[in-house]
Parts: sequence; structure tokens; C-alpha cells
Amino acid sequence: MSDAFSFSGPDGEDSDAMKQPSVVGETTIPCHFGASQSVELLQKLHVLLWSTPGQLGSVYRAMAKLPDAGPSELLAHTTCANSGAVGNRRAVVNAVINDVQPRAQSVASQAAGSVRTLLKSTNDKQVSEWLNAVLFQLEQKAGSEEAVAEEVKELEENSSELAETLHSASGVYVYTYPHYWRHPYIPGTQRRLLKVGRTNNTAWSRILTQARQTGMPEDPLLLRVYKTPSVEEAEKSFHHLLDAAEHERSFGAAVGKEWFSTTLEYCDAIASVLKLEIVKGSKSDEQI
Repeated sequence: MSDAFSFSGPDGEDSDAMKQPSVVGETTIPCHFGASQSVELLQKLHVLLWSTPGQLGSVYRAMAKLPDAGPSELLAHTTCANSGAVGNRRAVVNAVINDVQPRAQSVASQAAGSVRTLLKSTNDKQVSEWLNAVLFQLEQKAGSEEAVAEEVKELEENSSELAETLHSASGVYVYTYPHYWRHPYIPGTQRRLLKVGRTNNTAWSRILTQARQTGMPEDPLLLRVYKTPSVEEAEKSFHHLLDAAEHERSFGAAVGKEWFSTTLEYCDAIASVLKLEIVKGSKSDEQI
């Protein structure tokens, strides 16, 4: 196969998935997309993903045009707020097109939701069978206790790296407990209880000591540091936007008012809008 092959478009096909705008016919499919797929199935998946609205569709179109680009390079060509969000949609594309599973359990869970949505937008038998097979693999990964344990272990390592940042940085931090990470606040979603607070050059050890005073049987996991010199203003904006989105707070004398039922991706999106530097321990393209 050459570096890329042209797709002549959906004319004459019977399935709903193939009845898409003719603009698809102006694109090419990179040769390393769907290396294990039949040309017929790959063409159908290409049309479906190209015509998908929202962030997933924008990431796929960017990947088709810039097949060798990473999340940071793709970001400007998508509707995503940050490279982490691009990385998560890229994981969906890789699962659907290349049969490559996401590395992280939580990303696999999110990708499974995207594949369920894709299934609702096609009546093509071949595409549906393939997407159901992909969904099965993603659900297996998402429900694997071993995968959950591996992800929590990685988050613990990331937390240790991020702790070094808090020795010298002022900003907004996000942390949670392993139990909260393993068990989303809203089952079947990525909404977890996350604490969103602020620090002025405060070492993680002090925050850790305060967290231990709540009586929780495990140490918290530091997930993000959003660096900014204007910490009070940034924290206030974070809380305001989380409240506005109805990412409900968890109130209580022991936990305070800084716990929200939200997602890391949403927190990263807020940080991007506020133009804060996003620091995460993981070097992965995926969101965690």
C-alpha cells in the first residue's frame, strides 16, 4: 500500500454510516491506519469518524491530516481544550482504527463510552460488529481489577513527582484518595470526588498532614498542579466554574467545601481557559 490511499466517497453505499458529506472524499487515509483491517471496513470507519461531531471527530480529522503528529501538535487543529483531552480522543481512534487498547483503565472506560455513542450512529452490520468487538475489549480493560491496581500504582508514582513541584510552586492543586479514584462518584462516568484547593509554595508534606487529619485510612493522590502566582483568584475561578457546571460539592465538617464531583479533564479545561500551566506527573499522552 502507498503512503496513503484516496477514498472516493460514499456514493452508492447502502449503510447509513456511508451516507456522509462528500467532503470525506477529499481526504486520504494514512497507510498505518487500520493495518489489520480490510479496506472496505477501514473506509467505513474512516467515514464514520470523519463525520462524528464534537471533539472526537475533530481529533480524528486532525490525525488523518497529520498522522505523525502527537497531541500537542494536533491540539491547534481540534476543538479540545488541551493536549490531554486530545490524547484521550486519540486513544479512542487508536482503539477503533488500529485495535490498540488504551494504557490506562480510566481512559479505557472513557473510550468505551465513546464507542457506545458511535454504535448509535451507524446501522452498518460490518461496522457494528467491529465496534462491538472493540467495545468488549475496552469494557474488559475498564473492569479489570489488575488494570485498576496498575493505574493507582502509576498515580502514586505521579503523585510523588508532583509533590516536588509544590516545594517551589504556587497554584491550584487537585488531589483525591485511591478509593475515590477506584470508585467514581457517579458510576459509569469519570466523575470522581476531587479536592480542588490552593497553595502558596506549600510543601506537599503539609497538605498531606492536613489530609491525614480527616481520618481517611489511606494517603491522598496528588493529581495536578496548576501553576499561577494569583492563587486566590485562580482557586475562586475554579470553584465558580465547577459550581456553574453543577459539579456538585461534597460538604462536611471533616472534608470542608473544596471537594467536587468532577473530572480531571474538566479541571484541565478550566486551567486551559484560565491560562494556567498544567503540571502532571505522567508523561503519557493520555489524560491521567
